[in-house]
Formats: sequence, structure tokens, C-alpha cells
Amino acid sequence: MQIIQENGDLSDNMATTVRRKFHSRHGNLISLTNNSRTASRNEPRQEFNNGLVISKTVLKDNEIFEVSIDKKVGDATKPK
Repeated sequence: MQIIQENGDLSDNMATTVRRKFHSRHGNLISLTNNSRTASRNEPRQEFNNGLVISKTVLKDNEIFEVSIDKKVGDATKPK
């Protein structure tokens, strides 16, 4: 999972891309890589809980950001 945030400036129609980082405080089943820009779940098939991640910096009002999920490993709502 990666966070990529985009700001659109309507005054001059220019867009900038800011690569945000995940906060160092996160669920105990999360590993951060890529200079804290990528978060991965440890043992995703064995444990559903403790996978919380948050942005290191506060998002501004009306700020648009994108979260990309690279792979779905299963459905947590279905019994094993």
C-alpha cells in the first residue's frame, strides 16, 4: 500500500505531486519500507487485526490523496 497525494492549484492550473510518508506509529502487524512510503501487512492470511496505518502529516481540507492496494489476499468476512 502506498500513499500518493496530489494537490491541484486552481489559480494557475498546475498540479503537484507530494509523496507522503506513513507515521512510525502503526499496527504491530505492519512493516514500513521505501522510506516509510510503503506499508505491508505481516502474515496477512493469519491475522486480520492490528493493520492500521496513518499518514505522518495532517491532510489539509479538501486535499485529494490516493491509496493504492497492490494485492488482495483474501476475504476477511468469510470463515476459514
